[in-house]
Amino acid sequence: MWPFSEEDINSLQIGKMVPSSLGVAYWIGTILLATIWFHIFPDNRILLFIASVFYVGLLGFIDDLQHLNNEKFRSRLRIAKGLNRHCKAFMPLLIALPAFYIVQGPQEFADFYRHLGTLLNVPPSAIYAIGFGVVCTLSANIYNMLGGLHGLESCSGLIMFTPLLVLTGFHQMLVGPLLILGALSLLNALGTVFVSNVGTYSIGASLGALGFTMQLELPLLISFLPHILNSVLILLSNYLYWDYDTTDNPWTQRNRTDNGVLLFTPLRNEFRTPRKWHSFTIPLRSTKRYRSLRTLVLSRQEFTTEKQVVRSILQYILLSSAVAMVVGILVRS
Repeated sequence: MWPFSEEDINSLQIGKMVPSSLGVAYWIGTILLATIWFHIFPDNRILLFIASVFYVGLLGFIDDLQHLNNEKFRSRLRIAKGLNRHCKAFMPLLIALPAFYIVQGPQEFADFYRHLGTLLNVPPSAIYAIGFGVVCTLSANIYNMLGGLHGLESCSGLIMFTPLLVLTGFHQMLVGPLLILGALSLLNALGTVFVSNVGTYSIGASLGALGFTMQLELPLLISFLPHILNSVLILLSNYLYWDYDTTDNPWTQRNRTDNGVLLFTPLRNEFRTPRKWHSFTIPLRSTKRYRSLRTLVLSRQEFTTEKQVVRSILQYILLSSAVAMVVGILVRS
């Protein structure tokens, strides 16, 4: 029996437990397949990809240990509450340390890193490694923040891999991981499994590492635009205004219908208490505040099903990924 489980809060069946942390299949499968590919075609970019997916995915797996069914074993590990959120957010930066040693020696760096290294009197490899760590950290965290609905966490990664699959030269290496991700996307959309943090962190790190090492920073940025918007809304909500101390999402309300369809409705007249910063208070200019991309989509209609919300968000991701692919092709040509 799978040792990880988590309550499905989007199910009409209260207390329904679903196998979680199935993203470990993508994490381990990607590492193994990329390692085999590295032995066939040695390339430091593949080694960077393997290191980032392994380390960042490991952080997600450690955080997922809080969902272990064995409470005694979980308490012994002293991680009943998972990793500290600030620690989890910045720990992926440490991937810059092995990246610095991996890129040592004669490497082909972009002119930007060579010029910046000359200007700062710093080896280009050090700047490259720091940039790699920052990109992997941001991509993993930003990708992890957009989720909570069936199919959203995995299907979005499957869409975002498309421009990278077209623009990079590692088509064969990515086929296996994408097949695994496709199977997880189907099961996740059906609500039978959750990929959890190990899955979202691994997928985000894969996208960031692949885009950075292949010098596809601009297409990577464009494809992440919906996730960036979601992260900005969440950060503004959490740090500019007090958050609600409630277990339920204050901006959405679940409703049951006669035909068993789960509906969401935005609560439009919720007030947020302004947070005081030193000697002044940030004013409340509107009674309507969007906490995330999901609530922004919910604000368009009075009643929306979960599938409609997921479909709307995936349409935005599909559009940004298509634009990213076109921009990447134009830049490469």
